Amino acid sequence: MTEHNLPEPDDAPWLNLTPQEVEELRYDKQKLTDYGREKIRALMLKSQMTENKQLTLLLGVLKRYAEQKHCYNEKGDDYTPSAGSYDDAFEDGADYGEITFARTLLEQIGVEYENPCMREEE
Repeated sequence: MTEHNLPEPDDAPWLNLTPQEVEELRYDKQKLTDYGREKIRALMLKSQMTENKQLTLLLGVLKRYAEQKHCYNEKGDDYTPSAGSYDDAFEDGADYGEITFARTLLEQIGVEYENPCMREEE
């Protein structure tokens, strides 16, 4: 056998291949290899684009949360929930936790956002 992996006509007489058929097989193999490479590249690019879109969406959501002004930011420790409801207090606390989480996460990955606490009074 030679350096390629297709048999020479003399190496596999039971295949009954002519030299032209061997060349056609080599050519077809190369075409399939090139086609496969292109398909793999296309899939990789497609998945990268999808990941980039997902990351862009995620960062957008985090920024919207981080840029929200919360009642805790305005009143600090003096905050009392409206009408004294425990449900309101819990909901306000949960919202504040999500906003704080978004701010912390953006800071840790180095993404800038406009912190409403740093804005001048509106």
